Amino acid sequence: MKARILSSPDTAKILSNIKYLASDELEGRATGERGGELAASFIADEFRKIGLRPGGDEGKYFQSFEATVGVTMGTNNFLKVSFPGGESTFVVEEDFIPFSFSRAGTVSGPVTFAGYGISSERYGYDDYAELDPEGKTVLVMRHEPQQQNEEGAFAGQKITHFADLRYKATNARDHGAAAIIVFTDPLSDSGEEDQLLPLQSLEGAGDSGLPAIQVKRRIAEAILKTEGYELEDLQRKIDSLLTPIPIEVSSVNISLGIDLSKDRRRVPNVIGILEPSEGAVTEYVVVGAHFDHLGMGGQFSLTREEEVHNGADDNASGVAGMLELARIFADHRDFLKRGMIFIGFNGEELGVLGSTFYVSRPAIPIEKTAFMLNLDSIGRMRDNKIYAAGTGSSPILNDLVAGANKEMALSIESTESGFGPSDHFPFYGRDVPVLFLFTGAHGDYHKATDDWDKINTEGIASIVSIASLTLSELVFVETPVPFTRAAPDTAGPPGGEGYGRGRGARFGIVPDFGGEPGEGAKISGVSEGSPAEKAGLVAGDVIVEFDGKPITGLHDLSYAIKDKKPGDEVEVVVMREGKRLTFKATLDRRGAKRD
Repeated sequence: MKARILSSPDTAKILSNIKYLASDELEGRATGERGGELAASFIADEFRKIGLRPGGDEGKYFQSFEATVGVTMGTNNFLKVSFPGGESTFVVEEDFIPFSFSRAGTVSGPVTFAGYGISSERYGYDDYAELDPEGKTVLVMRHEPQQQNEEGAFAGQKITHFADLRYKATNARDHGAAAIIVFTDPLSDSGEEDQLLPLQSLEGAGDSGLPAIQVKRRIAEAILKTEGYELEDLQRKIDSLLTPIPIEVSSVNISLGIDLSKDRRRVPNVIGILEPSEGAVTEYVVVGAHFDHLGMGGQFSLTREEEVHNGADDNASGVAGMLELARIFADHRDFLKRGMIFIGFNGEELGVLGSTFYVSRPAIPIEKTAFMLNLDSIGRMRDNKIYAAGTGSSPILNDLVAGANKEMALSIESTESGFGPSDHFPFYGRDVPVLFLFTGAHGDYHKATDDWDKINTEGIASIVSIASLTLSELVFVETPVPFTRAAPDTAGPPGGEGYGRGRGARFGIVPDFGGEPGEGAKISGVSEGSPAEKAGLVAGDVIVEFDGKPITGLHDLSYAIKDKKPGDEVEVVVMREGKRLTFKATLDRRGAKRD
């Protein structure tokens, strides 16, 4: 069976599918919302028309799993501040608002000012060095010192992870604070107004370990004035000297309550299986694309407005490409030597939830999965160029892709790494060779302007053609696809400082995004030759402490690693099969060669 007899992609059908998936009717396809359910039903109907066998629960196309899609506020959120002249009561959503990562509960007691709430060995700056925050509510500014200065001590006007609001909460927790109150600093270079961030606007819904709220700046100013400080002068002094100014606010008491609950819902992946009409196959190839997007915007939107985010490129384009591949190969099903599993993944935007769930409960045992192709944001090809990631996850992939591209002659920028924030990553963590095709970033990413009329349909057809030619060498012929851990993965996930690396330092774990929030950072594997592997960590370990810091989730682990340097020795505590085990690891350098 030769690849050249495969039918050509149907561009009209591709565009039609994108128009529907990216229509206002589907309301942005948010996980757990009506539009997401409509998208799942549409994919299932297409699988049925194409003739795929249901691969979900109870003989259906849907594989159900539980996802946290957000948080909701209850009726008992309050903030009261006892000043020398009397008590002031503030109004939720007008004067203050909880962060989505806040722990629920009540706190009452003294308050202390902790500057920017940063502790950094790297920059020799620690707002907590001369402060005793134990059992107190800490008051901290957003952003970083000298952020309005291009030559600023941290990264100038470029924001580092020390400005993350979750980081500030985690650091306060690690110093023993009872709660944290954050406000927008008056000298911010970003020109941000003193507005409260919406509850769902950022940082996810995982518990940071203490109550955390944002308040209007005027509240912070009133608190600091009781000790004789003007906020703008105070910030200017901290920035000019690059020296923290801790303030114990002796005459003010704060009482606050956080009433939040996680919004957990049952949501579906959509699974269709293609096999020959007669005869059995022993291995399968997965072709996947996530169908969820951002709904009305929310925490991952890059615009403030609440409006439909249609997600035409991200990822109606990938779903349309997947459906077209299913149609093409269904016409030749009786020539298959390997089966094909087509999956519409849910919850990718919330942290690759659907693919993480799938690899833990696959339709076909994961050991029988020979390869995984992921299509994500393939609708904006420019200058005849595409990107291919994961080519180093098997020694045959570079040649396969190059061979498939001979006729199309596209410019392909390849990355060997199998890491990445999309649905191939959980498969790679289970030692499955992967290939991730996409067309690159653009100005409409995660904005309401990602609409179908900007889609390059011919470009999608070209990608589908390359994908079909690549897949034909794997499903019509049982070409062995050995797995290899790509050398660049010694650096950890790409795209900035990640879960396995810090300031030029590497730990080398593969995160499992399906771990239980609040119970530690679960890992699905370790990079070959990495400090984590040498120390003795294995897939399934749950890291609960790193370098003396408690770890409640992957965010905590990321922050704990980021300020380390190569050569640092750290103690790592994990839970393994109910036992608490301690390991020592010496971090090495990002990009170090494997042994």
